Amino acid sequence: MIDKIRLLIIEDNYLLREGFVDMFKSQHKLEVVVGSGDEDKFEQEISGFNPHVILLNSGLQHLQSLQVVQRVTKRSPDIKIVVMSLILSKDEIIQFMDAGAVGFIFKEAAVLEFIKTITDVAKGEIVFPLHYTNLLLSRIVSNALVKGKISHRESVQITEFELQLLKLLSEGLSDSDIGEKLAITPESVKFHLHSIKQNLYLFSLLDFPSS
Repeated sequence: MIDKIRLLIIEDNYLLREGFVDMFKSQHKLEVVVGSGDEDKFEQEISGFNPHVILLNSGLQHLQSLQVVQRVTKRSPDIKIVVMSLILSKDEIIQFMDAGAVGFIFKEAAVLEFIKTITDVAKGEIVFPLHYTNLLLSRIVSNALVKGKISHRESVQITEFELQLLKLLSEGLSDSDIGEKLAITPESVKFHLHSIKQNLYLFSLLDFPSS
């Protein structure tokens, strides 16, 4: 367990950098350094600080944020990257996941949500924006199954019933519609999805699909 999380914020907007410093200054479990997104200083900021977590603006002006994720993941795979944006599409999230990002958050999120996301990824968890979690999970698992990366017989504990549930989910059905087709309640649908999500180490087995 990390006593104090070293957090590097990469943001090229001065006002937002100052805002993050002010937002996190009372968080004693975080040691925060803010980077400007300047390509000449980028590598030095990472090697000098050796962060546990990087909070990265998805739309840097002087650096390609996707390439930043790829470079950091290749060079320092233990560093966890959280991508933040005003808005992220499903395809953008998948691209960043494919590059190695493990967390996503919208810039208008509350302070406590930022803290929880940073803390969770530092512990090895994966954090999606709430609205995308189920759809992305179903797509990722389906992709892995097609590639033969996993099967329901392995230790990831995905049953035939859960595979059927994921297939219906990937078709865009609501919890109520899925429950009706599987003869279970919407609450049971939520329970099964929660059970699948608990196997977060599953993601380490997968090659994420590209857009």
